[in-house]
Amino acid sequence: MQCSIFVDVFFANSERPATKKFVDEFSTTYRRPPGFLEAHAYDAAGLLKRILEERRPQSRDELRAALANAGKPFEGAAGDTVFGKDREAQKAFFWLWINRGSIVEFDPEGPPPVPPAAPVADATRGGRSR
Repeated sequence: MQCSIFVDVFFANSERPATKKFVDEFSTTYRRPPGFLEAHAYDAAGLLKRILEERRPQSRDELRAALANAGKPFEGAAGDTVFGKDREAQKAFFWLWINRGSIVEFDPEGPPPVPPAAPVADATRGGRSR
């Protein structure tokens, strides 16, 4: 499993600012970390709140049009949300890999994750690692 790469729909240990803020507030309030269902529900409510405040739709058709034409992505706990031409919500995954027993997030557009180098052998200690 070491160095395995996988994706998930939510990662509570993410360094993304919106995710960290949500996890901190949720954990303080409920004394447990949130899961993906809580994160996606929070994002759905936040997106709806933003549309209602900015666009003030007066009908279901106006709400649907406002969501379809939101323009900028909604930055939420579970990542950015945009709507495609098919009106389906689109979210990027959290890209994760296993490094020495820990799950770590990485940017798939950046350099590939590389495990840290093995400890250097110390010749003065008979070739044993530090």
